[in-house]
Amino acid sequence: MRGTDLEMLERSFDGCGKCLLGVRRLSRMKEATASPERQRPDVLSAAAAVGGHIVDWADDWEVSGATDPLTRPQLGPWVRGERGPFDGLVAAAVDRLGRNVVDCLNTGYRMRDEKKILVTYHDGPWDLDDPADENRFTIEAWGAQMELRAIQRRNRDTTAKMRLAGRPKGKPSYGFRFIRAAVGGRIERVELHPHAAEVIRDVAHRILADPGSPGSGQRGGHCGTSEGRRDRTLARRCTEGRCDVVTAQAPFRLPAWAGGKSAAGRLG
Repeated sequence: MRGTDLEMLERSFDGCGKCLLGVRRLSRMKEATASPERQRPDVLSAAAAVGGHIVDWADDWEVSGATDPLTRPQLGPWVRGERGPFDGLVAAAVDRLGRNVVDCLNTGYRMRDEKKILVTYHDGPWDLDDPADENRFTIEAWGAQMELRAIQRRNRDTTAKMRLAGRPKGKPSYGFRFIRAAVGGRIERVELHPHAAEVIRDVAHRILADPGSPGSGQRGGHCGTSEGRRDRTLARRCTEGRCDVVTAQAPFRLPAWAGGKSAAGRLG
């Protein structure tokens, strides 16, 4: 903002009624990106435009726009009232709040109901009691969600094509390794990694041997839940050399391009 020292806009909560929380988010942090640097002056300018100042920053780096603002690591505690007082949120754009229409509207209505300010760069303060502003905000959120869906679809298509070509984008699950006939060539098969497989078996042994671990079945926060029973089952399979998973999330199955069928891969 012309004539305003943006660096002077950061100070502690003083009860002025416009003590704003700066919201920044980025899905992927890369050295080449300037997004974090671009967002900062935009947020400060937006705060200055409404006569406010920044009391703190809720910087969620490496956080998808599909994540509900209430559950984001940095923004969530503020919105839930766990961090301290503030008079509103200010972001560089609506898509920095999120890329889900429902989440964006819920956050906006929460700010409205709590009599707090919601500001984004170029848009000034949003008044969701005004039908025109409400419609514009909804359209901005819808556009952010459409962009997210397009990105997700493009990523899925690329992943499927790369797998069919024997060139998956990601690394193999822990405990396995890709085998190529030539360096940089097509992946011929997936097999156990001699070192990593032993490491995960050792982890399983330790889980079972520790009476205080959640997966031990003795005591712990979730030992009686389905998650605890699943942990114990996976650990026992690993110690018996027949673990069909390499994480606690889902069974590892060899894809078609790696010569696998419907059976899960085995750690032994």
